[in-house]
Amino acid sequence: MSSRPLSLGQKLWAARKWDFDYALDWINRRKSGREDREQLARINALLSEGKPLPDELIGLRMTNSFVQAQNRYDTPKLDVDITLFKARRASALFIAAGADLGWGRYVDGQIDIREFDCDHFTMMAEPTIAVIGGQLNQKLLVADTAQPDDAEDAA
Repeated sequence: MSSRPLSLGQKLWAARKWDFDYALDWINRRKSGREDREQLARINALLSEGKPLPDELIGLRMTNSFVQAQNRYDTPKLDVDITLFKARRASALFIAAGADLGWGRYVDGQIDIREFDCDHFTMMAEPTIAVIGGQLNQKLLVADTAQPDDAEDAA
């Protein structure tokens, strides 16, 4: 896949398409957000009682803890290009971050968004993980051939 920068028209079309898709899916996001809030309240109640969490709530607890920690961390902005592997069926927790999931706040370079028809958790399962792995390997091969060998530079 080409790593050419997107034209302004391509960027505007991608943003418009994302906004349109986002607007059409508001009912599902609203329901998902309400369900997440209910489950987080259940998690907090169980933890305050000293009870273990059932397996179906552990992933939500981990995700919520990660988002809270991420929001508290002061991340410096870097002048680098990145590739973002993104789940198309995003959790309500991630929707507010925008099309680039908030990475634009931390990166001055290009953000190459690779979107997959999965959610955040099934992204790491077959067949999606194999496709992601193949794309990541390709990106690393291109990066390896583009960068001078550090050992040669030190000599």
